[in-house]
Amino acid sequence: MNPRFTAPLFLIVIAVAGWVGCSSGSGQQGSIPAPPIVQSKAHRHQKLVDYGGIKHIFVIVQENRSLNNLFMGFPNANTQSFGGTSFGTIQQLQSVSLKNTQDIDHRWIDAVTAYANGTMTGFNEEYLQDCGSGSPSCPTAGPFPYAYVPKSETKPYWDIANSWILADNFFPTELGPSFTAHLNIIATTTEISPNKAIVDFPDPIQATWGCDDYSSTVTYTLTPTQTPKPNGPFPCFNQFHTVADLLDNATTASGVASPVPWRYYAPALNQSGSMWSAFSAIKKVYKKKDWANVISPQTKVLTDIPNGNLDNVGVVWVVPDSKDSDHAGSGSDSGPSWVANVVNTIGASKLWRSSVVVILWDDWGGWYDPVAPQQLDFRGLGLRTPMLILSPYAIEGSGSNLGYIATQRFEPGSIVRFMEQVWGLKSLESLNQYYSGYNSLHYTDLRSDSIGVTVNMSQYPRPFGTPIPTKYGSYYFLSETPSYSEPDSE
Repeated sequence: MNPRFTAPLFLIVIAVAGWVGCSSGSGQQGSIPAPPIVQSKAHRHQKLVDYGGIKHIFVIVQENRSLNNLFMGFPNANTQSFGGTSFGTIQQLQSVSLKNTQDIDHRWIDAVTAYANGTMTGFNEEYLQDCGSGSPSCPTAGPFPYAYVPKSETKPYWDIANSWILADNFFPTELGPSFTAHLNIIATTTEISPNKAIVDFPDPIQATWGCDDYSSTVTYTLTPTQTPKPNGPFPCFNQFHTVADLLDNATTASGVASPVPWRYYAPALNQSGSMWSAFSAIKKVYKKKDWANVISPQTKVLTDIPNGNLDNVGVVWVVPDSKDSDHAGSGSDSGPSWVANVVNTIGASKLWRSSVVVILWDDWGGWYDPVAPQQLDFRGLGLRTPMLILSPYAIEGSGSNLGYIATQRFEPGSIVRFMEQVWGLKSLESLNQYYSGYNSLHYTDLRSDSIGVTVNMSQYPRPFGTPIPTKYGSYYFLSETPSYSEPDSE
């Protein structure tokens, strides 16, 4: 257990986000006060849009990168080439390849530390990989998090942003690492009771993060008045609902059952990257017929699309294995090619004309970012990550550049909210309104601005155009042999 978690911190509950942070070089860490839950009603005032032309939403999830780390210097995006440190100094960002073999710890406490009372000056006080659970002598990351990936390696991502949409105000729902980030992507919450949420990842970290886990595994929880505690339930949750519940139980306007088919492509359990297969931690999916919707290996998406296996599927999530994930420490630069190959496969298919494709990174991975996230409740928002959106209906930039920078504040609930709008789910069938009254939990889809603001259904559908150039082609991924690895990545 992290020694910094041993004593609860009793915090003042305030309405404005604030932090008691790490702003000196002493190594003393901070914690976050708990503003009230914010349930924005902004979407109720948005113009009603007929999304009938959208039949498919693809959500491609990558790992552990801040927006500044992947898109530093992208034209008109909010990035910078330097960052402040806890010593009051300025650190210039250095180029660090995707193929590096060093990772940064990025638990809740590291996010709090990096945030540093909203100054974003604590990244040098984050721990290096796995040191959060080690002894107090574990080294801090120092200047390493102040880095960006060279454009030569991220070119497929830049090519997408130059032609389509880069959202430069996307924030994970929650502070912390991949376990809760992936749960929030499918559920918009990790609350297991009012104002008590899952945080960080299961203990022991070598566990499989789901219903197939060791029987002794527990989870960490967070409340508005204390730091993470290893007192949570076994990671096979029935305490909260997911968007799969809405899709499975969708009805027409006249009340006739009309389920929306979905698929979730992820590495097979106990294979590299399987810890990110979020539905394996959802009891009613893992132990019931919906588990048939979880497809392994994830590379099958590259053949299922051209073979017509997704023609009638509404929502598709795609999760990578460790090698193709962009995860720091993987020693691999294949992530951008993996994403581009999935996108190219969609773009070359008949599905393109009726699709919206979303690419996101689940958490910041410890990497520097200059934009301080608003704190909407005791869970976060987390530190900023990129989001890319492609569609025949994606709004265009001005002049000769078709790319567009979306500056609205988005979070994973923004994607779920769009799903609800596309399939005409009534307001009382949002996760927030339909289920929060059932168990008083705080789902975040209703407070979130829908990504629907980035599409224009009245424009002539844009062709996909020339495939995105990649270093590794589809054969490279289809010929991979799945590898087993202990799920010790965050």
